[in-house]
Amino acid sequence: PNTGLGFVFLGVALWLPQRPSPMDSRLAVAARAMAGVPALIGLLTLAEYFLGIDLRFDNWLFREALNAERMPFPGRMAHATAFNLAMFGLALPLLSSKSRRLQVTAQGLALTGTLSGLVAMTGYLLGAKQLYGVAAFSTVALPTALLSTLVGFAILAARPSVGVMTAITDNHHGGFIARRILPATLILPLLNAWLRLKGQQAGLYDTEFGLAIFAMSNVMLFALFVWWSAQSLNTSAAAHRTSEGRFRTLFERAPDGIVVTDSQGRFIDANETMGRMVGYHRDEIAALRILDIVAPSETLRIGAAFDAVRAGADYHQEWQARRKDGSTFPVEVVGARMPDGNLMGLIRDITERRKAEEEVRTLYADLERRVAERTEELGTANKEIALSLLAKEQLLQETHH
Repeated sequence: PNTGLGFVFLGVALWLPQRPSPMDSRLAVAARAMAGVPALIGLLTLAEYFLGIDLRFDNWLFREALNAERMPFPGRMAHATAFNLAMFGLALPLLSSKSRRLQVTAQGLALTGTLSGLVAMTGYLLGAKQLYGVAAFSTVALPTALLSTLVGFAILAARPSVGVMTAITDNHHGGFIARRILPATLILPLLNAWLRLKGQQAGLYDTEFGLAIFAMSNVMLFALFVWWSAQSLNTSAAAHRTSEGRFRTLFERAPDGIVVTDSQGRFIDANETMGRMVGYHRDEIAALRILDIVAPSETLRIGAAFDAVRAGADYHQEWQARRKDGSTFPVEVVGARMPDGNLMGLIRDITERRKAEEEVRTLYADLERRVAERTEELGTANKEIALSLLAKEQLLQETHH
């Protein structure tokens, strides 16, 4: 009963932090408390075994049914089961910690319990009782072994971007190969061993021949699996090289300058257009920082721009860039943060655009001046016509009189 109770608490403690809705502080405390129950059950049971004491808590549940079995320690779980519950119960609170070191420690505890469950399952598969029980009253049941393995995998999967799981969940080639090989590593040897054992038990071959078949079949299966993974990896790598080649072509032939810097503004890469724009040879740019190609007056704005881009915001502004000879010119800059943490910037020389804008402003100002002059001329002419009409009217009046 304590085994079942421990796994129920482990399941709830593992489920609560993974809920879609945000978990408040009370639920977080409840999850850690629930994880503490199986840890306490496991540690107390181990203390009973190794200290030779009876804490009389193994048959709190279903006492009459357990006592009717007439076992030496009614209701007491196996050594390995108590060990697994303790490992998992200690792992879950550490898994919720913000410290990556404690999260890695939690994964180590979960991995230990998982391996223990796998050993017991292997014993059941191959009929090796020594792997899942040392006595009639200290046997790991098959459902317990299965649950131990599943809970261990669940704890590992709950933090896929931490510790040992990063190599498996990574989106690069290493993670791709790990996700293909790991399932075969866990399943194929056990299945092969089971088939070899059943063949020997059926009298098809003796021990030596069975071992030879087991070894050769493992070699052949894994060689085939490695070949298949290598083919898939080569196909993926070829597609990646094609994509990278296209990107590189666009990068080099772009009419605008493109730069890649680290988070501190040191250049990692730049295209030839950028080199021509600022007057540096491409090899020289590798030793520069972004501050080396902007006017001194832009220093504060550069710092604010890098802070914004590092925080994940897109950036779009105009700066005054500086050439190698010290002359400055206007540029338009678009910046963004790349997935690897580096920063990419698109830099466009807007000198001609500024000239065109200045010409438009000059033409507009000239047009306004001409309109004002013409308006003034028309006003003067209107005044003269009005005076002339007034004089003629006065003359007509005098003649009439």
